[in-house]
Amino acid sequence: MLTYIGIEQNSWGDYGKPNIEALLLTHRHAGEAAGQSRRSLGNEMPEPMWETQMSQPLFAEDILFLQRFLKCCHLYDGPLDGQFNTGVGNGEDALAARYQSIKLEMGSFDARSEACIMTLQPDAQSKARAFLKAATTLPLTYKIISGTRTYAAQDELFARGRTKPGHRVTNAKGGQSNHNFGIAWDVGIFDNGKYLTGATHQEEQAISTSARTFWPM
Repeated sequence: MLTYIGIEQNSWGDYGKPNIEALLLTHRHAGEAAGQSRRSLGNEMPEPMWETQMSQPLFAEDILFLQRFLKCCHLYDGPLDGQFNTGVGNGEDALAARYQSIKLEMGSFDARSEACIMTLQPDAQSKARAFLKAATTLPLTYKIISGTRTYAAQDELFARGRTKPGHRVTNAKGGQSNHNFGIAWDVGIFDNGKYLTGATHQEEQAISTSARTFWPM
């Protein structure tokens, strides 16, 4: 699995224009631990079960998160109080319109990728589509398998292998992952329908070769 960061933004409080040229790659085991630069590698390790849906489209169960997300997208300037209001509704409509506009301009992809792209900030949506379009020239199949996650969803992942059963999949708590800010997406690589986990040398080599195709080492 590969994680890509489409734009750079340091916190919810940074509402300035994002640097959409900062398209970063962290190879296979990617993430952001507390106190470390968002450019660092090796801290977040997404679970190799691509079927697990990690994104929460529209964030309906966490209005405060939705308000913060829309504010970062410059689509909401109301209070951060966790209460749904007209401004939030208008922001959601504007975000949906931006999604449709970008999709119409840049092309659409598989349903799983589209569901994840929908959860990203608009500038990151454009970058994600540009990535998928470039990936169509490669022999392997690329799909976006995770987009934005709420703090609560991130904390659920962090609990795996710690306070809950399962393998550890991330070292990033809620608020410490680029996925919590709508700027990152995970990519699954498939070979004739088989998800490549990197479990074998052949798969690891295929993943590394694909990564270098986009960003030479």
